[in-house]
Amino acid sequence: DTWYQIASETKGVRKWMIKTRESTANNFDLDFTSAHTTYMTNSGIGYSMDNCDLPDTWARSATAGTIIEIIYWS
Repeated sequence: DTWYQIASETKGVRKWMIKTRESTANNFDLDFTSAHTTYMTNSGIGYSMDNCDLPDTWARSATAGTIIEIIYWS
């Protein structure tokens, strides 16, 4: 249940994607605020956004050793 900041706000991004390295059942939670009261849960497939700056981002995983990858294009 530990949240880790995985990205800092990055302006000028055209597209970004966050996913787990292994696309099996490695679910993770993603939050864009440091309060962690409202967050999204994912089954490991990931998130992709177009035409949106990469915001401050935190993640936590239910599976130890889960590697979360961030890819962005600017």
